[in-house]
Amino acid sequence: MIVVRNSESRISGDMIYSKTITFVNLCRSLKETHFTRIRKMSLDNLMLSVLFRKGTTLHMELRSFKNLLSLKDTISKVGYLKQRLKLNPVAFLALARHHAENFYKDTHMVKKKNGFLIFAADGSALNIPTTEENLTTYGNASKRNVKPQAQLSISCLYDTINKMIVDCSINRWKFSTIYLSNIMNDIMLEAQMELEQEEHCGKHAMAINKNIAIGVMKEDLIHFILEKNDQRRKELMVAIVNEIKRNLLPIRKGRHYPRTKGLLAGNYSNTRKKSY
Repeated sequence: MIVVRNSESRISGDMIYSKTITFVNLCRSLKETHFTRIRKMSLDNLMLSVLFRKGTTLHMELRSFKNLLSLKDTISKVGYLKQRLKLNPVAFLALARHHAENFYKDTHMVKKKNGFLIFAADGSALNIPTTEENLTTYGNASKRNVKPQAQLSISCLYDTINKMIVDCSINRWKFSTIYLSNIMNDIMLEAQMELEQEEHCGKHAMAINKNIAIGVMKEDLIHFILEKNDQRRKELMVAIVNEIKRNLLPIRKGRHYPRTKGLLAGNYSNTRKKSY
C-alpha cells in the first residue's frame, strides 16, 4: 500500500507562509517596527510558544519552552508578556484559513456526502476577565444592580465530515486554538484513512483514540515544526502517525448500559483523563 501523507506538506506550507513578508506584517499589531530587532523571544518562537502551551503556569510554560529549544537566555514573564502584546492574534486566523484552503484543494482527502460538503454553524458565549477595557469593548452580560461580567460571543463554521473549522468570528486570543485544531484534525483524518485500508482481525471496527492522538501531537508536533532537515521531518511525521494508529478504540454499536447524565457525569473521571 502506498501511503501519501499530504498533511506533512500542508504543515510545511504553513511554515513557509509564516515567513513571508505579508504574514510578518500581519503579525505586527501595534507598530511596523515590531519583530524587526533580534530579541530573546523571536516571532517564530513566540508563535510556537502560544500554539503549544499546555495550560500550566506561565513560569513553567517558559521553563519548558526554554529547555525544549535549548535557549541560552532566560525569558522573564514580564518580557514575554510585553512581546506577546505586540503579536496580532489575527495572524493565527490567517494561518488557520491558509491551512484549510490547502486542505480543500486536496481532492483525495476531502470527503463529501452525495457530492456536497456538510457545514454546521454554531455559537456560544464566553466569560472573560472583567476589566474596564473588556467591558468597554465587549459589554456587560450582567443585569442591572448586579456585579458586572464581561462576556464575548463566539461563532464558527464547521465541516462536520472533514472536521475542519472553516471560519469563525471569535475573540482574538483563541485564534491559535483554531489553527492547531485544524492541523491536528488533518493528521488524524489521514491516520484514520490509513487505518481503514489496513486489515484488522477482531469483532469490532477500530477508530483513532482522539484523546491520546491530541496528546501525542501536542507533545511531538513542535519537534516536526522546528526540524530543518526534510528527511528527518518525514520520519517525525511517520512516527507521529504510527503512534496515533497504535492507540485505537473499538466502535461498538448499541449501548448496553444507560449513559449517566447530569451532575454525576464527570467529564474527566478516574477512568477518563486528559492526555494533554
